[in-house]
Amino acid sequence: MAGVDVTGTLLSRLTENLPGGILIYRDDGTKEILYANPWLIRVFGCSSFEDFLETTGGSFDVLVHPEDRGRVGKDIRDQIAGSPEKLDFVNYRIVKKDGSVQRVEEFGHRVFVPGVGAVFYVFFLDNDTKYKIYDIDSLTGLPGKTRFMQHAAMTMAMASLDPKSPPLAFLYVNIHNFNFYNLRNGSERGNQFLIKMAEVLRKHFPNSLVSRFTDDHFVVLSSLRSVEALIPSITGRIHELYDASHLDVKFGIYRVEDLHVPVESACGMAQMACDSIRELPDQHICFYSSDMNEKKILRGYISTIFGRRWRSGGFRCISSRSSVPCPVPWPAWRPCPGGWIQAAA
Repeated sequence: MAGVDVTGTLLSRLTENLPGGILIYRDDGTKEILYANPWLIRVFGCSSFEDFLETTGGSFDVLVHPEDRGRVGKDIRDQIAGSPEKLDFVNYRIVKKDGSVQRVEEFGHRVFVPGVGAVFYVFFLDNDTKYKIYDIDSLTGLPGKTRFMQHAAMTMAMASLDPKSPPLAFLYVNIHNFNFYNLRNGSERGNQFLIKMAEVLRKHFPNSLVSRFTDDHFVVLSSLRSVEALIPSITGRIHELYDASHLDVKFGIYRVEDLHVPVESACGMAQMACDSIRELPDQHICFYSSDMNEKKILRGYISTIFGRRWRSGGFRCISSRSSVPCPVPWPAWRPCPGGWIQAAA
């Protein structure tokens, strides 16, 4: 393009268009902030550089969460001391203008600028952005299970530190009879259904964690209020995708009461609630309760003991009509010393 300085134009817009934050601050006792690009200003919920300086106190030390400052300062110094290029990489929490907490990762480079002195050039990447670009399901574009687990654990840890954080819930979504749908309509049409399913969940939970675990199994981590409010709408939209293949959507919900519960356990409890209504055609939503786990443990115990004692001859079949041992199972089995296990009617 004649007469147009393309390089100059691109460089003039570089800092405002980078997919991350840029911060420049003095490496002295004040840690005075000299520059922040628009991306970083927006992350802090600020409207201008002046607003950003007021929020952060104009200092890198204040920018970092109070509980992380000591660790971050030491990590940066240790890494700079051991790096010929004077580079560092640290992650920590920040406190945004509205008081909410967010975790970020940053790459720093210490340089000496004539007329200015020693400064740090820092590039920021927030974990939400990293979550969206790492471990992506190739079919739906949703994050995969591994990345979901990692980010969900971080989200819960952050929520435990933020008294303003709303109650959370794990939503486990399963499409019942999806294998039959694939057999009847072909895998290509099945894939298109899954893509549309992902779009429905992504649209209803734009600021939440949504993942495709396997096949027709999806998991969402969001606020409990959003989950409860949006399920009717999600159900309606998914029903619009159905044909005559008798598909049915099931939702299992685990209310997070303990923010320190392992994410894998939380997902498992949401799945347990979902599986509990798998064969109930008139029920589509189920909240996890502790008795579900007790029943699961009992079923597992009975199945294990039954199989083990059957193979070892430890059972004796007793007919309800006589006291004579019978070769065919009847209403009850008596393992010793566990007492009676009543057979299903």
